[in-house]
Amino acid sequence: MKVNIHLGAMSDAVRSVHVKMRYPGYRGPSAEQSFELTKEKPTAGFFTYTGQSGDPGSYRYQITYMLADGQRMDVAEQAGQSETLTIPDPFEQRVTTRFLAQGDFTVVQKIIVDARYRDAANDFAADHHAELASNGESSAWTFGLRDPNRRDIEYDVKIINKDGSSVEQRGLRRRLGETIPVGVGAVDALEVTVVPAVDWNKYKLVLVYLEYADPANNIREEANFILRKETSADQRWKVLLRDGQRRSFRHRVRYVGVNSADNKETTWTETTDPILVVE
Repeated sequence: MKVNIHLGAMSDAVRSVHVKMRYPGYRGPSAEQSFELTKEKPTAGFFTYTGQSGDPGSYRYQITYMLADGQRMDVAEQAGQSETLTIPDPFEQRVTTRFLAQGDFTVVQKIIVDARYRDAANDFAADHHAELASNGESSAWTFGLRDPNRRDIEYDVKIINKDGSSVEQRGLRRRLGETIPVGVGAVDALEVTVVPAVDWNKYKLVLVYLEYADPANNIREEANFILRKETSADQRWKVLLRDGQRRSFRHRVRYVGVNSADNKETTWTETTDPILVVE
């Protein structure tokens, strides 16, 4: 039995291909052989005795693709009878997905995207990381598919604001081949002003805690302000809204007295008033 092995046209995602050949009807040393094919060495030959007269039966071959990103992708063993075995490109179709930044970048510092594609049936995975720093900036993710019908992806988004606060959206799902907006596609903004009116003869430090939550849109934002006599200026907090009707937030204040006996702390209070006077 003689089989000529050829490497077909291959995408750049494949670094090399390992082919394991065997003839199950013969137990001699040549019955199992392995070959590595590359673009520089695209051919190999499998020759073995069959151990019997007459027409040979089917040989078996198992292909392993070594990908440029370090992955090893194994394909289940197959049977063949042809004298020429052509190794195909494992990626039948290439697809491009774009992540498009949306947000007010006077408030937002950057948007981080981590996306995942998994095709367990074909032993293949792909990942994408992007950091977007301006409204309308996009990041393209292109790769080939083993199964053109499998297009589901999962991705996480983290929005980092310039004031140090952040919003995380995890386990989001979309389809490959789309343009996916990420960030806060704001329809409005909630702007809260914290006005210190503190008796600084009584208190040396005041801590203000603010929280906004919109579970329906997977948004949760927090801000903390430290008020002192030396820096007793108004503080501002801006939250981009996905639901313009949801404008309530809550606040809590902790007072640290000059005398410890004056220490006190308020409970969480819900309000829609964008002016918070701390006194």
